[in-house]
Amino acid sequence: MDIGKDWRIESDSMNVTISKRKRIPEKDGKPAHDNWYPQGYFASPQNALKWLVNHKVTGTGMADLQQVVTMIDDLYLLIDGLANLPEIPRETVSATQEA
Repeated sequence: MDIGKDWRIESDSMNVTISKRKRIPEKDGKPAHDNWYPQGYFASPQNALKWLVNHKVTGTGMADLQQVVTMIDDLYLLIDGLANLPEIPRETVSATQEA
């Protein structure tokens, strides 16, 4: 699943992966294209999203520390709430994707 234009979260039976998109420019006749590079491997989607929040916040320069802390706390509450969502049966997801 894409998160914005430059980030992606994927999972398999072992872990959850956060990847970042990098645009590869045209070179030697090969057209420009996107590559996705893993940035971290996590045990749960919540941990992956929390890492992404921390990663993005450290790039803000933290001009207003109180605002940053409040934003992180609010996002963590939202992310932790994901664990309480009902699981969608795989048959439902497959049927939706085929439609």
